[in-house]
Amino acid sequence: MSEWQNITIRLTIDIALVLWFLTWMLPRPNRRLWTLGWVLFVGHVWAVFQFAHHWSHAAAFQHVENESGFGAGIYVNYAFGVYGIYDVIRWNVNGLSAKPSRWWRGIMAFVAFNATVIYEDGVVRWVGLGMFVLIGICLFRRQSAG
Repeated sequence: MSEWQNITIRLTIDIALVLWFLTWMLPRPNRRLWTLGWVLFVGHVWAVFQFAHHWSHAAAFQHVENESGFGAGIYVNYAFGVYGIYDVIRWNVNGLSAKPSRWWRGIMAFVAFNATVIYEDGVVRWVGLGMFVLIGICLFRRQSAG
């Protein structure tokens, strides 16, 4: 895999995660940031399947097995992606009344935490941990204020 392919895979998910983090930090969810984050997430999935797995489900399954010890977790990723796309379409069609639910944001937090803190190392792990500490502080402050 070439260097620009690796960069494409890495940057699409890193920027998507930063946008997701920003939606937590804002007082109200921002539809444009949320949508752009999902566009980048879809771009990340496309890049991973194109460059790393060569459109092979078996290769993706094996990668998840190697990383987590549970290859069937790939199906969680598939469901996560499909529901996320549905959520973005629903929010953009229905407007602010259809903002992402708390349970969906919680699932996204679980996936993002695992992706950044559990399965990464080095700078990504520490930045991810810092993001979650800030999210916790933000949620605590909102709960205390309201």
